[in-house]
Amino acid sequence: MLIARTEFGYVFKYPELRNRGKEGAQWSIRQTGVYSKVVPESRSPSKSVWLFLHPTYESKAETQLKVALDNPERAVSLFRDPVEVHKLVMQCYMRKWRPYLRDVEEELLRIVSNFESC
Repeated sequence: MLIARTEFGYVFKYPELRNRGKEGAQWSIRQTGVYSKVVPESRSPSKSVWLFLHPTYESKAETQLKVALDNPERAVSLFRDPVEVHKLVMQCYMRKWRPYLRDVEEELLRIVSNFESC
């Protein structure tokens, strides 16, 4: 649990499959901006500020946050420990890195194979 007021921001980047039928890269690197100012001594969520900038309307993180805040028990746990909010946002996208890196590896192996055959 936080004891002092904290304020920070960061950009969280993550890969996302493209929905388009265009040729070329099938992945895009997206980013979500996060800003938070948490005032724990007030014991009131109205004293804290959260700002999320998503690349798409109703992103996965936005949807998960809404679901969590609609659940009274989950909302209380988020207000008690603001780190849980950050974990929730990151958990929405962390699983996408593995398939992205697998595709990048396949592409690199293809390039190396073409280079070695020259």
